[in-house]
Amino acid sequence: MNVMNSASSTLNEETLQPVPTNSGQQRRYGDFPTFPAALDYAAQGNAGFNIYSGKGVLLEALPYKKLREQAIETGLRLLGMGLQPGDRVAIVAESDGDFARIFFGCQYAGLVSAPLPLPVAFAGKEAYLATLRGMITSAGASAVIIPQIIEGWTNDIVSGLGLVFAGSPGELMARPVPEMALPEIKPEALSYLQFSSGSTRFPMGFV
Repeated sequence: MNVMNSASSTLNEETLQPVPTNSGQQRRYGDFPTFPAALDYAAQGNAGFNIYSGKGVLLEALPYKKLREQAIETGLRLLGMGLQPGDRVAIVAESDGDFARIFFGCQYAGLVSAPLPLPVAFAGKEAYLATLRGMITSAGASAVIIPQIIEGWTNDIVSGLGLVFAGSPGELMARPVPEMALPEIKPEALSYLQFSSGSTRFPMGFV
């Protein structure tokens, strides 16, 4: 079994090819009214995200066309939970395809994503949990997405916060896609919430 898994892993690394960086499209410079409009345009070309491990191994080749399809489905899943346009969704952010799918899913659903840090820059678990809970509260989040790497801390992170959803990207993606319409996204709508670099001590969000 181990040999088969190793062979399969090697085969995947050999067969996975990066997405082209040249989209084949006319370049547009910041004239998109919204994030979804920008991805709608990019999805018509050949380019996308290439996601690598720290060792330079290609983990996922994600064309913008595929990202758009997956983001729309993700946005519908979030709305299907009862979230409403304008609600905040905290995303503990890994540099992977799931973050892109959820971030853009929020954009299509009219939800305000709030990317949050992994515990790399914090002095221990307790300090990280306290800061993360402060960020979630400060953001006014109604849902939190927690990556598998710290999935075991979920209860410590969300206990008592009264969230609509708290779980991993896998749990989110496993939910059915409801048959409902996406909202119209207006240019003046709040897009996402970004915390300042000083938020490791005092959570401070910027829109």
